[in-house]
Amino acid sequence: MDKRAEFDEEAKYRLLWMLFRADSTKGLRLSKALEEIMSTTSLTSASNRRLLKDQAEAFLRQYNSEHGGVVCVNDWGKHDEEIEPIPRPPKSEKKKNEAGVKNKKNEKGPHRPGKVRCYKLTAEPEILHPRSLRLHLLLVGKFNEFFLPKNERKALVRLIKSTSSNQKIDSLIKRLRYSARYPGIFPNTDTQRLRLHEQVALRALEEEMGFPARYQGGREIIYFPVRLVRREQISYLVCTTDERKGIYEEMALHRFSIDIGITDSVDDFPLKERNHSIDYTNPTIKPRIPGNWGELEKLELEVEGPVAIHLSEMRFHPKEEKKHLTEHEFLQHEPVPRVLLRIHKLWYDYEFKTWLLGLGAALKAVRAVPAFGHEQVDPLADLTRDISAQYSSLVPPEH
Repeated sequence: MDKRAEFDEEAKYRLLWMLFRADSTKGLRLSKALEEIMSTTSLTSASNRRLLKDQAEAFLRQYNSEHGGVVCVNDWGKHDEEIEPIPRPPKSEKKKNEAGVKNKKNEKGPHRPGKVRCYKLTAEPEILHPRSLRLHLLLVGKFNEFFLPKNERKALVRLIKSTSSNQKIDSLIKRLRYSARYPGIFPNTDTQRLRLHEQVALRALEEEMGFPARYQGGREIIYFPVRLVRREQISYLVCTTDERKGIYEEMALHRFSIDIGITDSVDDFPLKERNHSIDYTNPTIKPRIPGNWGELEKLELEVEGPVAIHLSEMRFHPKEEKKHLTEHEFLQHEPVPRVLLRIHKLWYDYEFKTWLLGLGAALKAVRAVPAFGHEQVDPLADLTRDISAQYSSLVPPEH
């Protein structure tokens, strides 16, 4: 690992991890830690070593005031909560103190001026590794066109360049790819105007207000957004209106028509106050596509072929602590892999249905148990009906 010429952000990060890994009964001397972190040239003179140690101590005090967990370890392995350095005595008292130094040499007690101090961090560091920060900013820069207008993208690029001057990270970013699972389809509309509309919607969402607009060529009314949803390259707004109080619907952003010019300021665009209660926390969203959607207590899928191996490595709930809700059982490995998936507590909706249809011939069996109160949910009948209708309506191409 490269040693640092200055006590920079990476040096701070490494110092915290060294203190966290230090023996809890011994701690770690800052001078010892700095020898591991700093380059030889930066430690050549006593003044440089003193400066680096002062910088490290100041950083630890600042970190402790924000996050806590930095302690000193005393002579008998106990933690002293106070990490503020003991002020050095004035010169007038120096000679007086020197007389008692020999008597205090072997005395156990609190940290004294000039005594070696050992530090320990009692919890994992709560700061980003500089490499992670650079990577995050560069990834934001790579994909910021999804949400930011052109002038703000330029400002972000300047910020990224000032923070991420690292050739290795720059090279790494060029090797990363963002790829959708489905074909890349995009709203066939003016990109600049679409982003302008998105900025209006974001401001209304932030300020919990409404914006006047027409949807799919209808009359102008006030829409109150409560969510912005991104699916692949398409943005959707979950909105309610004065006329449909309490009803929250998902609406495609590119279908809105907002009366704002390309050169107009989003901040000056007039928003409308709401005159009724709106649920911004947990709105019940009306399904955008009708169907027998609802919760399944359990769904069993038998999947065959290469996709079976892929699915045996996946879970169907985002949080890791819920991974037990997805079970995998190999029914056979050779000659063609076949896996039984048992998925518990799953919400069956249009997106999940289209995913099942996309499995095609690899999907061999479907068994479902609806949750209480959702007895209408029947994925097998739903899929059978759709597949039957699909193949009966297929027409061979004309030559």
